[in-house]
Amino acid sequence: MPRVHLLGVGATSLSREVRDARWLAHDAVTAALADAGLDGSEVDALAVAAGEASAMLGCREAIGHPVRSTDCEGAHGAVALHAAWTAVATGESDVVLCVGQDPPPAFGAGTIPVEALAASVRLYMRESGATEDHLALVAAKNRGHGASNPRALVRRAVGAATVMASAPLAWPLRQMMVAAPAQASAAVVLSCRDLGRSGPRAPRLPA
Repeated sequence: MPRVHLLGVGATSLSREVRDARWLAHDAVTAALADAGLDGSEVDALAVAAGEASAMLGCREAIGHPVRSTDCEGAHGAVALHAAWTAVATGESDVVLCVGQDPPPAFGAGTIPVEALAASVRLYMRESGATEDHLALVAAKNRGHGASNPRALVRRAVGAATVMASAPLAWPLRQMMVAAPAQASAAVVLSCRDLGRSGPRAPRLPA
């Protein structure tokens, strides 16, 4: 079975603004190809997981030629990544571009996403012994990482006490424990060959 090499990555900045899925995908693909030092003509397959069909169009336009495509539709980006990895590992494709994109979620008190997330967290707490304090520590740690990430939506570090003081959503979740509604696109280039290229690092894309 061929080895799978990660040649390049690209991502747009997170934004609260509703943005065209087509151009988000186009920008992420362009950045990933630049990071890999590849031209779109060298890509022979696509694997895309996006909430909107126009994202696939943006990917194809960035590549610039027709390729075999796997449309994972509204699945998580991990599903598209697995499809891309499988295509390379089985020898079906030489260079595969994988793209993940989600529409902005409706993450507020009383919404279905928050209620579902809270239920899964309660189950985790029962099985693991985790407490609300542990959840706050994790949220504070994540926000600390975001503070140094130029593509992050929120770039402000906070302590666990501040997290616990934020507004309750659905027990045990509080406002600062969940991701803020945002939209972005990310892409990776996988290949069965280590092409040994050191192209320019992908530029930071505007919000």
